Amino acid sequence: MSVRQQHSAPEYTIDLTGFNPIAEGKHRLVYQHPDRSDRLVKVLKPHLLKHDGKIVKNKLFRIPPRQGNFIHFAMDFTEYLAVRVQSGLTPTALPISAVYGIEPTTAGIGLIVEKVTRPDGTLAPTLKSVLAEGAFDDRMRRCLDRFFDDMVRYHVVVYELSLENILYREDPDGDGRFLCVDGLGCRTLIPLPVWFKSINTRKLNGYRRAIEEQISAHSDATP
Repeated sequence: MSVRQQHSAPEYTIDLTGFNPIAEGKHRLVYQHPDRSDRLVKVLKPHLLKHDGKIVKNKLFRIPPRQGNFIHFAMDFTEYLAVRVQSGLTPTALPISAVYGIEPTTAGIGLIVEKVTRPDGTLAPTLKSVLAEGAFDDRMRRCLDRFFDDMVRYHVVVYELSLENILYREDPDGDGRFLCVDGLGCRTLIPLPVWFKSINTRKLNGYRRAIEEQISAHSDATP
């Protein structure tokens, strides 16, 4: 069966009909890209969509953005571009997953992103899952330290950073690293973390302390 619509939609539209989401967030559903095993497609949940893609209900913004509820797509792509520029446009391993752009789908506009996987090709676990499985060890702790150091180094701006949106990728050679896969960008009217790296660093350090406290609490509660 073709993975792209041939009759009821333009040929370039990604056909997600019959596919089930493999993950979901607060506002988005995540599908396996039909054509690319190494990519995912993020779409808005149906209740956030109108036929014209405008806002249904969004309490996050006092003044509705021109992109409607797709503002998060714009934030993801803009932040990825900014971080890539900060890295010097080299093939440096970044602490965030790649964002490739947008494409039309049968479920609305889709954001095409990197699929972060285990060596066997399945989805990489979240930091929350790693803790729940009792797999967080000293090696992973060093990887987490490197993750936060890189977040600061590349001035990555996030509006949310938690156990749920940090994934652990283990490479075939046994090495690994953590990646932020969601929550990129700044939602404040005056984007001080974007303008000033020092302010963003303080914000990232706050997330770091909160996550380290959760890890310590989980370790203390584990027999």
